[in-house]
Amino acid sequence: MGQFTETNLLAGISLVTEKYQSSEFRMPDTAALSSAYVGEKTNTSLTDLRNREDRATYYDFPVRKGQGSATERTALHTGDSPGSNRAQVTYKSVIDTFSLSKKQLDNNTISFEQAFANGVRSCIMNNLKDADDWYLAQLLLDKTQINVGGGRGEWDAINYDYKLTQSQKDYWKEQIEAVMSNNEYNTELLIIADSLAWADMTRSLNQGVGNSVNLGYQFGGGEIVKTSKQILNNFDGSTIAIPMDQTGLFQWIPRENRQPIDMRAAMSGEVGSFGSISVPVADDKGAVKYTIDAAMSMYAKRTDTSSLNGNKQDVLYQVELSWDMGYISAPLSSYRATGDFAGKTDSVVYTFGLSS
Repeated sequence: MGQFTETNLLAGISLVTEKYQSSEFRMPDTAALSSAYVGEKTNTSLTDLRNREDRATYYDFPVRKGQGSATERTALHTGDSPGSNRAQVTYKSVIDTFSLSKKQLDNNTISFEQAFANGVRSCIMNNLKDADDWYLAQLLLDKTQINVGGGRGEWDAINYDYKLTQSQKDYWKEQIEAVMSNNEYNTELLIIADSLAWADMTRSLNQGVGNSVNLGYQFGGGEIVKTSKQILNNFDGSTIAIPMDQTGLFQWIPRENRQPIDMRAAMSGEVGSFGSISVPVADDKGAVKYTIDAAMSMYAKRTDTSSLNGNKQDVLYQVELSWDMGYISAPLSSYRATGDFAGKTDSVVYTFGLSS
């Protein structure tokens, strides 16, 4: 017999620190989502009107009357009546689930509490990524088909993007503001920029008064948000530009979830419990811009989890985290859909790309 060889420890095992978990659990990019206007957008809250997932919700709005044909004052003048319109909100559900058994971690360096927390954290991260991707996609689907242009570039009447010439690489914001002004938007702008456009703007922003060429004058107002996601294809940088607070999201969870979850009930049987948790949405600098109430559903069921590092006689917990979002942009009529723009759709969402 060897001296004490039979009782040697087989391996030295330790759990990594929270700092060394940070790369695995790095937060998804929610820059676009953080820029969504989350204030009330209708006189009666659409969130309150939506009692259940299958209830349709609409919003009404007045529309601008078109230009009449009168050229002089007359005694019996006539004119067209102003009108109104109605639009439906389409909702998107972001949902992720995980499971964990009662005995799965009895013989493990990771505790049940740690594994449960990581499951919740993973679901939140997955849902945030899904939500940000969806919001960015809605903006692109909603981009205007009407743009009078006027900047140093050209309007792509097929893909509905404004293409800036390469010579304007240092003048992104100036050219965006010029085009938006020509379309009668003279308010502060929200600009969502991809990595290339953001790098160009950052360089220009830092060319201030103390430099031989001062480019910083462009950046006086509005907000520029950096997303790591590609906005437009085949451009040397691209952006979305919107008049401030003119697009946004409604957040919604079922009524049964608008309360803290009862963990005792959640872990006691198939009825389980419905509740909610608060999810922070961070901007491109990591600062929390607002929070989302996420619906949490959880129940328990006896089952054999021996194939999952559990036990033949075990309890399996099933957990779901979700929320619904409704996209809305400031409603526009067909007032400008005339001439070359006949039959086109107007919108407050504009896209810009720098020609390659």
